Amino acid sequence: MLGLNCDFKLKTQNSDFRVAEVPLLPDMDSTPKKYTYLCLEKSNFTTFDALEKIMDFYGLAFDDLVAEGLKDEDGITQQLISVHKKLSKKSLKEFNQKYNSPDEFIRIELKGYGAEPLRAKALHGNAFTIIVRNLSLEEAEKIIAFGQKCHFFPFINYYDNQRFGLPGGPYTTHLIGKAIVEEKWD
Repeated sequence: MLGLNCDFKLKTQNSDFRVAEVPLLPDMDSTPKKYTYLCLEKSNFTTFDALEKIMDFYGLAFDDLVAEGLKDEDGITQQLISVHKKLSKKSLKEFNQKYNSPDEFIRIELKGYGAEPLRAKALHGNAFTIIVRNLSLEEAEKIIAFGQKCHFFPFINYYDNQRFGLPGGPYTTHLIGKAIVEEKWD
């Protein structure tokens, strides 16, 4: 046990929580094909919100877009998506200019083209970079030492409104977590 105090802070700002999806990569080509594969990076948008903005901008239907996973809005996230349309670098630049502000953004970057769409839930997992604030130097050094000597470094899964709640809704996840721990399933 590390013996840390409980005054630390998680997710003080979106840049404190970065998630990069580890996708199952399709066969890609650099020449345009039926599907365009994009890296979607976003902050303050759910995956569904970002896909909706892309659909509206390019005149697409919901079925024309596939994301392998869903990513939180409260962080900076990256994931691979497929679009059933040939998109040019010029049009991606125009899209990125429209949805780019310091506090919230959606950026899409061309990764390649292919003959098949991605499949939802078909990913290896996620890689997290998390900034923990309000640690003393001693506590930070304990975490670093523990991480260097242990092959596996487990963390309790951080459940937030991605799993329990609605974007922009009230933050009640602490109550949901308490009910889970107390086995109050109602």
